[in-house]
Amino acid sequence: MSVSKHGQTGRLCRLAAPHRVRALVVDDVEDNREVLSGLLERAGVEVTMASSGAVALQLIAQQIPDIIFMDVRMPVMDGLTAVRQLRERWPAEGVSGLYVKPKPALNRSIHHCRPGYGLCLT
Repeated sequence: MSVSKHGQTGRLCRLAAPHRVRALVVDDVEDNREVLSGLLERAGVEVTMASSGAVALQLIAQQIPDIIFMDVRMPVMDGLTAVRQLRERWPAEGVSGLYVKPKPALNRSIHHCRPGYGLCLT
């Protein structure tokens, strides 16, 4: 597998031992969860998946991940609500939220990058 960075193609590397990263991938679309999880697992990341913000909060209560990949638009509980609740319940944990959104919708929702997500990815 290769990734492109600034027009260059390189190999996707694995985490060096004994480094460990736990990620939570939250998306209501199963294919999206599977694709992102597969990429992360190839890099050596331990991945847990959730289909809604509500399920994500239940999983986080059991074990807080190092990074969260959160979709915004989901039934049951959307990503923005989940991130707000996450930051209210566990403010000292310093979990990074990663906002993933299709490019065509970016202009309408760029403001979502600020209220609780640590990084935006399109």
